[in-house]
Amino acid sequence: MTRVANSEILRQANEATYRAVAQLPRSEIYLSSGILENKSYKRHEAIGLMRAEADRKAIWQRFHDEKIYETGAPDDTLALACYRALEEARVEAVANIPLPGTAKNIDYFLYDETRRRDLSHSEAGDVLAMPLVLRRWARAEFLGMKLDVPEAWHGWMQNHLSHYAEKLSAQIQNQKTYAEITQTLLADLGFKKQMDEADSHDDPFSQIPPDVPKMENDDDSTGAQIQSADELIEDNGEETAPADLGQMMEAGFNPGGAGAQEKSGKRHARPEWIHALESPSDYKVYTREFDEIVPAEKLASTDEMRQLRQQLDEALPPLGPIITRLANRLQRQLMAQQQRHWVFDQDEGILDNARLARVIVNPTHGLQFKQEVKGDFRDTVVSLLLDNSGSMRGRPILMAALAGEIITRTLERCSVKTEILGFTTATWKGGRARDAWHRDQQPATPGRLNELRHIIYKSADTPFRRVRNALGVMLKEGLLKENVDGEALTWAAQRLAKRPEARKILLVISDGAPVDDATLAAAPAMYLERHLQQVINTIETSGKIELRAIGIGHDVRRYYSQAITIQDVAALGQTLVGQLGELFHK
Repeated sequence: MTRVANSEILRQANEATYRAVAQLPRSEIYLSSGILENKSYKRHEAIGLMRAEADRKAIWQRFHDEKIYETGAPDDTLALACYRALEEARVEAVANIPLPGTAKNIDYFLYDETRRRDLSHSEAGDVLAMPLVLRRWARAEFLGMKLDVPEAWHGWMQNHLSHYAEKLSAQIQNQKTYAEITQTLLADLGFKKQMDEADSHDDPFSQIPPDVPKMENDDDSTGAQIQSADELIEDNGEETAPADLGQMMEAGFNPGGAGAQEKSGKRHARPEWIHALESPSDYKVYTREFDEIVPAEKLASTDEMRQLRQQLDEALPPLGPIITRLANRLQRQLMAQQQRHWVFDQDEGILDNARLARVIVNPTHGLQFKQEVKGDFRDTVVSLLLDNSGSMRGRPILMAALAGEIITRTLERCSVKTEILGFTTATWKGGRARDAWHRDQQPATPGRLNELRHIIYKSADTPFRRVRNALGVMLKEGLLKENVDGEALTWAAQRLAKRPEARKILLVISDGAPVDDATLAAAPAMYLERHLQQVINTIETSGKIELRAIGIGHDVRRYYSQAITIQDVAALGQTLVGQLGELFHK
């Protein structure tokens, strides 16, 4: 039996187990076996993780009420992550009574998570580590297991969580009361202000600090402020991406549209791999009406961009010397590989010794100089795709912005064109797309249910100096929401496919899995993750784009075959230089 056939048998067995545990024998479910091909895991480890993931999804389906969950769910990203972590612990505790075997399987998943997400360097009270700490604490309390949290957190947990242990344990069978206690706990941890603001303001942009001037007509329907494609012509004549995905095919979301036609009027056949990206067999979108592609400059006023850029600059001085040193090292490495050639018979330049005899014979003969010409570096373009989801809020998004600056400034010195893209959603929990689905009586399997927002911080043909302030928009309060990674990669790959350069590199910086609550609530388990894996596989097997990923605080190797993880901004420069140096050394 082939390895592929064996993997398919394991996948189908896993689905059967899911249906049995979830008590949904007729449910439509697809559990990917992609982890079996992940070379970072041994075969038995991958099989164990497959089973653990199936059990996690199944008990969530069986013992979790989504309506109760949504009623109490906060809008603040970090608060929501903590809220979900505690609900996952409750579900696992409830499932352990009739299904004690699931806890053992999930232990395998948590062991792997512990290995991938090292908390040993986190400080007590670190909000980015808090969801994971809360989940481990609650699970230890409910199931009597060992508390797998660094000692640095023990005092913090004693002061902030100990008096909630008995209250939560007593209500694990009552999700509504448990959720209410969870809300109180989160408020005590300092999330009350964020949740209150979310309840009192429908518009996430209204949460901008009072010292930051608001945009004119600033509301969540930012698409109304975005110019049409005709208005987005750069000074150099380049047409940037349009505002509405549904209107403009050239952005790459709808195949076969007018955007595929060149300005000359000639239509070129779309590569097979691009068609596969645009028309996945088992992934669909309920509506693209509210999706948008927007230049970063349209998301903030000039004054606000200047202030946000200042925030970014304040983070740069401590890193300045090391960034300069690393950038210079990379530049020397790249320039050494850059192709050069001589142009002869020039009026000025370096004296051409080979032409001296001709000058002696005929002193009136000119053009005895030569010049060295640097060719474009291996005819290369680099696209940097940054995760702009809510979980990147704080230090991670700052790291991502710095990454964009380091890469762009360094490669621009070497005449390598670079673009910086970001991806998020325009609203929380589906927004107008989900509302449209509700108005249509909620048809089954709607597919993706959210308003995508894809952001162009810098196009490949635009010098960095012209968009320097735009990069600071990444730090804008209220910008970071949810993330649909598969469609973002499709968009970035489509942009690269249209470029004339022979070599195309796509570098993704992310902090983990795709998250879109509205879609995940209405779609089969792992719907977005499965699509992401399909997109990655299509890009990687096409051989047309070199795809790499950097995980910010999270291991993304389960998705990308070429990926590394960084835990701290101090390692950012070294990591980027190493990745780029390795790529350009090929």
